Amino acid sequence: MPAEVLQIYGQALLNSIENSQKRLLGFGLLEQMEDWVNGQEKSLMVNSLVTTAIRLPPADSLDSFSSEITEILFKSWCQDSDVNRPWLCDNEILSYALKAEHIPAIQSCAENAVEGLDNNFFTIKAAELAEQAIDLLEQQQEKISGNFYRLASDICHQCGKVELAFDYIQKSLGDKDIEPVETASSQLRLGRILKQQGEINHALAAFEQAKSILTDLKKEYDMAIVLGEVARIKVSKGEVDEALQLHQERIQVFEQLGDIGEKAHTLWGISKILLQKDEVQKGYECLAESYQILIELGRLDGICMVGLDLGQLLVQGGHKKDGLEILKRSQKGFKKLGQDAYVEQLEEIIKEQLKSEN
Repeated sequence: MPAEVLQIYGQALLNSIENSQKRLLGFGLLEQMEDWVNGQEKSLMVNSLVTTAIRLPPADSLDSFSSEITEILFKSWCQDSDVNRPWLCDNEILSYALKAEHIPAIQSCAENAVEGLDNNFFTIKAAELAEQAIDLLEQQQEKISGNFYRLASDICHQCGKVELAFDYIQKSLGDKDIEPVETASSQLRLGRILKQQGEINHALAAFEQAKSILTDLKKEYDMAIVLGEVARIKVSKGEVDEALQLHQERIQVFEQLGDIGEKAHTLWGISKILLQKDEVQKGYECLAESYQILIELGRLDGICMVGLDLGQLLVQGGHKKDGLEILKRSQKGFKKLGQDAYVEQLEEIIKEQLKSEN
C-alpha cells in the first residue's frame, strides 16, 4: 500500500506515527516494494513472516478515515485509465469507497474487484460487494453498465439470490450502449433464471431472442449452447422429438467447430431421450460413442458419468461382464474425484449384481 495509507493506520490505531515507519523498516517488519500500479513509485508491505502474528484491528476502527484513505488510493491508483490494475488493488479501494460512499472510486473499481473475487472463489463476498455497490450507485442515480449488472446477476444467481439476479439481468438489458452479443448473453441468463422460477414459456422466449441474435452474428458455438437450453425445456414438456432435432443441430455445430468434447456431452443427452422413448439400441449407440470420445480425451468426470449409464445399460441388456467392468472403472474414477456419493451408489449397484450371480 502507499506509505500515506500506512500513516493513517498508525494515526488511527497507535495515536502516534513519529518515526514508526523508519523503525519498522529497520526491524524488517515492513518492506519496500515496487507499487503494483505505478512501477516508478515505492509502496510498503508487511513482511510475510510476521503477517500471521498481526492482530487485526476492529472492523470499524478505520471507518472515520475511509474517505481519506479512499482519496489517497484513488489518486494513486486510478488516475491513469490506460493502466490495468490488479483486482486486489480495486478490491482494496472498493472496501473503503463503499464506507466513504466515494462514487467515482466505486464506478472505477467495483466491476474489476467483484469479478476478481468471483474468479478466485470468493463468490459470496463478491455478491455482497456487488449488491452494496449497485445500491449506492442507484441511490445516486449514477449510470451502471450492462456488463456490471450482468456480472452481478450471474454471481448472485450462484449464491441463490434468484430475485436479485433476475432484477439485475433485466436492468442489464436496459443499457442502450450494450453490444448485440452482450444482449444475447443477458437473454441467455434471463432465460435460465426464468426457467428456475418455473416461467417456462417466458424462458423459451428469452432463449429464442438469444438464438436469433447469435444466428445473425454467426456465433455458432454460443447458439449451440442456447439450443441445449431449449432442448432441455422441450424434454421437460414431453416434446422429445423436437428436443432430439435440436440436439442433432448442436452436434452438427460441434463437429464443424471440431469440439468433440461438447459432441460427447450432447450424445449423452440424446441417449437419455432415446432410452426414455424405449429406443434402446439407438440409445446404446449414442452412449457408446460418447464414452469412447471421452476416453480418447481423457475426461475423467465424463468417463465416470457416462460410464455409470452405459455400464448399467449393458448389465440390464445381459452383457454383465462388460457392464461391471465399466461400472468399476467409474467407481475408481469417482474416488479420484472425491465424489463419495457416486462411489457409494456404484458400490451398491456392483454388490447387487455380484450377489445375483451367486
